[in-house]
Amino acid sequence: MISGWPKTRLVFLLTGLWLALFALYSLTYSGVLTASDEEGLVVSMENLVKGKPPIYQYGYGVNVELPFEPGQVLLAAPLYALAAHQPAWGNAQTVLIFNIFITAATACVLLLFVRRLGYSESVSLAVALLYGLGTLAWPYSKVLFREPLSTLALLLAAYFLWGLRAAGHRGIGYTVGQITLGGCFLVLAIATKESSIVVAAALGILAVIFLMGG
Repeated sequence: MISGWPKTRLVFLLTGLWLALFALYSLTYSGVLTASDEEGLVVSMENLVKGKPPIYQYGYGVNVELPFEPGQVLLAAPLYALAAHQPAWGNAQTVLIFNIFITAATACVLLLFVRRLGYSESVSLAVALLYGLGTLAWPYSKVLFREPLSTLALLLAAYFLWGLRAAGHRGIGYTVGQITLGGCFLVLAIATKESSIVVAAALGILAVIFLMGG
């Protein structure tokens, strides 16, 4: 729990923020794949659900093989599997809900991060709403591109690694926990989009500086 926030108040605030953004994003939900990248991800999910190794992503009608980055395929595949057992649901249309969940969750993590930096509840909420409603986050919630998931993973990594600033006052268990969680989300970010390695490296350097007492 973040210092200064009652636990129940925090839960209600985050739940309300997530539900509000999810509802707004749902109003602009398109349900249409617009790029071969998205088609390739859906085909990879289909292969995974059917027990085939999704080594490459194939777009419908596209002969280009794309390097496989498994993060989003693994996390969104349950939605594809769910749709496969519901004849009335379109597989691609169901999977396109994934980034609505992810983008709304990213705003919630951003609220927590801004609060962890020491800003007030109102400022933290305002920053989260600005991100959710005033940036490219909203347009990206409509598509199946990997940027929303890589953004969430990097933000979560930054959130936990930032906690290393207080490592000297919390003990070895706290330090190991923050490093483990931060590292896991860095791996997820890179597994989702390889270009995330640039930001991941910067966060890794920052973590080392914090551990050295910088």
